[in-house]
Order: sequence, then structure tokens, then C-alpha cells
Amino acid sequence: MVLLSRRHALAAGLGACAATMSGTQASARALIALPDDIINTDAATITAVSTPSPVVAMTFDDRPHPTNTPRLLDMLRERDIRATFYLIGNRVVQYPEIARRIAEEGHEIGNHSYTHPFLDRLSASTVASEIDRTTDAIFQVTGRPPVTFRPPYGAFTRSQRTGLHATRALPTILWSVDPQDWRRPGTSVVANRILQHTH
Repeated sequence: MVLLSRRHALAAGLGACAATMSGTQASARALIALPDDIINTDAATITAVSTPSPVVAMTFDDRPHPTNTPRLLDMLRERDIRATFYLIGNRVVQYPEIARRIAEEGHEIGNHSYTHPFLDRLSASTVASEIDRTTDAIFQVTGRPPVTFRPPYGAFTRSQRTGLHATRALPTILWSVDPQDWRRPGTSVVANRILQHTH
């Protein structure tokens, strides 16, 4: 994965990439937030990675999208940037050619559940099914399984995160900056939020 310096991210058109980041899952009831039970030393939960230089790792959730994902992939390819895409299993099944393109162009693929539910409200067996079905769909289409997981809305308890790590070796990757692109505030607002709040 190529990480971007803050200056390079802006020069590379982070605002342009932000234009394609708007999630289709946004709704008035969809509260996206970090869980309040994060422990800094918990290997099952990652919100940031310390680096010796000022870089950002770009992640995109709720993919593949039939229009926005190809546009985003074009922008990233033009700038020689790699990102991480958290894919929804039923969309991988629906748009396998886009999921395959993500993998073929060298981007990391993560698991983002099969139907994008609030996982913290579901039974353990339902959560396992959501994750396992997505892992299988991604593997069937790309030939490689995802090695990280991001819960929809950030809604995943510490017990769920540690259990997933113990049983599936999947760390839960959250975030250190939420640009709130799903609110559609405009590309400059999204870019500024990312650049002002990274450290």
C-alpha cells in the first residue's frame, strides 16, 4: 500500500477523491462513531498506526458501488495511489467485476459485513454469518481473503472485536479521522477535515 504525505494527498486531489466517497448507506438514523470501549493496548482493535513520517492511509467503505467505485479507481490509478476498500459482501456478489478490479489494481480489500447491519445488535451466530459470507464472497471473486474487518457504523463491541480476532484472526480496523463524507458536506470540507485532523 502506498501511503500519502499530507501535502501529497492534497496535491493529488484528495478533494476529487472525496467527491466519490459519499456512502449510499447514509440516513438520519445512521450514527457513525467509534466505540466507547476502545483500549489502546488491545491488538484486536486498531484506530491508527504510528509512523515516522506524516502520512495518511485512505480507506473507503460500502463498496463496490457501480458508478462511484470505478471513478475512484480511475483517480487513484492516475495518481499511483493505493487505498483500502472495505467491501460489503452482497455488493461483491452483485458487482464482481468491480471487486476484481480493486484487487487487480493492487488495493487492499477488507471485510465490511454482508448486508451492512448494526452488528452490535445481532446474535453471535448472525454476526459470524455476516463476516464469513463476506470473506467467502471476496475470496471467490478475487482469489484472496480479506485480512481486516471494519464494522458498519463502527458498531462493534469490545467483546465482538476480541472474539473476531481470536476466532478468525481478523483485527477490527476503525479510524482516527472521520471526514463525515456520508453527510455530503462538499469535497473541500471533506479534504480539510482529513488534513486538519491527521497527526
